[in-house]
Amino acid sequence: MLATYAGKDAETKAARKFIRERLTNNMTYRERLVELAAELDEDAVKSLTPDIERWAGLLVKARNNVAHAAKNPANPVELAKLAGLQYALTEVTYALVSIILMAELGLPVETQRRAASIQPFAIAAGHFAEAVSQEP
Repeated sequence: MLATYAGKDAETKAARKFIRERLTNNMTYRERLVELAAELDEDAVKSLTPDIERWAGLLVKARNNVAHAAKNPANPVELAKLAGLQYALTEVTYALVSIILMAELGLPVETQRRAASIQPFAIAAGHFAEAVSQEP
């Protein structure tokens, strides 16, 4: 959008300023994740991760690590330690997103709870709980 108003005259500068002021994130990524999870059935969410704040924090950290990987050279030992946590985080996030989609589609809470307890999601929740317990 900003490229559309690339001129140097006062009108295009004002348009760019207007766009920049209006197109901002009012919520942080973490806040959006927590809010999204809060809209789901509490029992379904708790069966996947009892601490949604911790999940959101780890997901934000993982996203930031990927986004800034070129700036922060990785230590191979640290990467190996994080691999298990990253995998478990991906698994449990997939399960949570699946429940979110069910809620968005209007599926009943009972269906969401049943889905959260299916074997692959239960295994993901177990892997995540184990990985988080080993995290400092």
